[in-house]
Amino acid sequence: MAEENTGKPEKGASCSIGPGGLRTEHFSCCAVMEKGKYRIETPGYAEYFSGENENPDDTPVPVPVDYLNGAVASCMAISYEAAARKLGINLRGLRTEVKSDLDMKKVYGIVPGGPALNGFQVRFIIDAPDADEDLLRKAAVKAERSSVVGKTLGVSITYSWEREDAGKK
Repeated sequence: MAEENTGKPEKGASCSIGPGGLRTEHFSCCAVMEKGKYRIETPGYAEYFSGENENPDDTPVPVPVDYLNGAVASCMAISYEAAARKLGINLRGLRTEVKSDLDMKKVYGIVPGGPALNGFQVRFIIDAPDADEDLLRKAAVKAERSSVVGKTLGVSITYSWEREDAGKK
């Protein structure tokens, strides 16, 4: 019996453990045009909106590149936090800022070639007054190596970090 197509994405992501270890099966979401913007539906989560913000009277919404930057920032933050925990670092706070370089000539086909997004700059701002510099650096290196989103994008990502907690012990 064929599955019914409801027009909505399948529920969430599934994950299984098989002979090759832990493997993610799929994630799903869909974008539905609504009044010149797109409502993004991801099962099990709040919907959100995206668009181009061409009408100044409309409520502004993030454009897709904003969400991509957010995906990089959140994945890097989660990766840094996990690495810090494994190294015994007590994080009081962490802010991960991401900037990207979008080559508009490539976006509009003026210049041919590779990805229009030339890369990302990630900056960790760390509040961990009891951690020494070497451990903080090790956590940053581990986060860089384990970010799934960062690895998937295939563009350069540069990293920097600084302490928010300087002198706050």
